[in-house]
Amino acid sequence: MILLVIVIFISGCASQEIPTKTPSIIQPPPQELPEQPEIEPMQSQIQQPEIQEQTKKWRQLNVPCTGDFFDSHIHFDVLTESNEYGHPIGSSLTPKELAKRMSEHKVGCGVLFVSAFDLNKQFDSMRESLSGLNVGFVPFFSLFNPSLSSIQAIYQGREGIFFGIGEIGFYEGPLVGTSLAEDPWPAIFEYAAKENLFLMLHPTQEQADDLEKMLAQYPNTKVILHGYESLNSGKVENWLSSYKNLYWTYDLATMFDGYLYRVQNAEDFIMWYEANKKQYLSSVRDKLLPLLEAAPDRVMWGTDVVAAWHVEPEVYSRLMEFSRELIDSLPAQYRTNYAHDNAQRIFNSGIIFEPFP
Repeated sequence: MILLVIVIFISGCASQEIPTKTPSIIQPPPQELPEQPEIEPMQSQIQQPEIQEQTKKWRQLNVPCTGDFFDSHIHFDVLTESNEYGHPIGSSLTPKELAKRMSEHKVGCGVLFVSAFDLNKQFDSMRESLSGLNVGFVPFFSLFNPSLSSIQAIYQGREGIFFGIGEIGFYEGPLVGTSLAEDPWPAIFEYAAKENLFLMLHPTQEQADDLEKMLAQYPNTKVILHGYESLNSGKVENWLSSYKNLYWTYDLATMFDGYLYRVQNAEDFIMWYEANKKQYLSSVRDKLLPLLEAAPDRVMWGTDVVAAWHVEPEVYSRLMEFSRELIDSLPAQYRTNYAHDNAQRIFNSGIIFEPFP
């Protein structure tokens, strides 16, 4: 479930205080001035703020991730809705609408996988989308067919804005059936370690042996996994026990066997959810507990929301209802770590942006 992402996690979330900005000085219109011979220069000066507005400058703000939850898996596909590969979801959610739901349900921050056709052209659009929010996001950038050069082209000059690469999926598009141990992956693993970037991967069982080889060969590369394919292989618990550079996000899309994507609207999902909630609470708990036992500090809660209908109040409230009941059923030592604390320890704070003159 990927895209060319720019992987970028309510109540109680607030931007850190910023030094007070110096207000812009607006020149009075020429006609209000006393008669003077310098009217032409004044007109020239008045036009400058309009020119500056066309090339906005942005200030990055840190947001503390207070709350009950930290979402380790969110997609922002609005910049690539017509892409050949991606989620078959119709309209993408917007961070502003998502932030409302997150605040209502005490989700303090979220890891955001951002997709764009051309990040150099759409970077301001991304920052605009992440402005005026009261929750924080941890942006990653996503690529469908990554190379070291394409990763460098996005990341260089944007250090401190992106925290990882991904989600990168091997279940569709040009990566289907490819090896995770062959080029360009060794160079990408090395670069991610050098730049302290996370790699968020969604492999299939075809990449299982390669994945284990790469985790062992690159112990300083931090890898986050998700997906039912790996979970159903029966190997994830052993991987988590053996490789301290591996993290797992157990998100609602995986918990629900993909039903966040198999249905295409809120009404159909709610019907499915009400009929299946009880049995899934039991089966998901049985799958989650061995993961938490293997790596209690590296397994994180997430949603994997992407569609606009995923953040409709009637849908999002059910996702959170399920999450709270699941977490309440866990042994006490795992509850807050899985829901919030692990992700906050791993990612620290979120960010947002604000324009300034």
